[in-house]
Amino acid sequence: MLHNIENFIEWSDKGHDWKNEVCSVGLEIHTEANTQHYQTFDPEINWLKDFASSRFSHYTISIIKQLPGKVIPLHVDQYHYFKQHYNITDESKILRINIFLEDWKKGQYFEMDGVPIVKWKAGQYVVLNNTIEHMSSNMGREVKYTAQITGVE
Repeated sequence: MLHNIENFIEWSDKGHDWKNEVCSVGLEIHTEANTQHYQTFDPEINWLKDFASSRFSHYTISIIKQLPGKVIPLHVDQYHYFKQHYNITDESKILRINIFLEDWKKGQYFEMDGVPIVKWKAGQYVVLNNTIEHMSSNMGREVKYTAQITGVE
């Protein structure tokens, strides 16, 4: 678990360049309306950069903002941005660390390899590779924030 997460709250209060994203996995029930989420790259959060550089030789960092009522359907990561940014063709060498930036709130959900993850504490994280199926949803009342560090060792 990461313990130095306090400055996320200060960072989140500022304006950011959020990119509107949707997840399309080919199912009719997953539409732009229910898979919409926001992502911003290279946040100025020093502890995230320190953590990333301690784990990886090359990395990218992003923050995902998931509004109430939205889902990111079951999928495996393809690392499109990271592979393009670093010209990497073998995605089996890439890892992704998903960090929960705030304590769990009712209705927030994450699942990996069929295992539900709830009641997390801010700073806890999971490590994913290109074979681990996972999903995220926010059926609660508050925005859910997670950080993603994608990298190679």
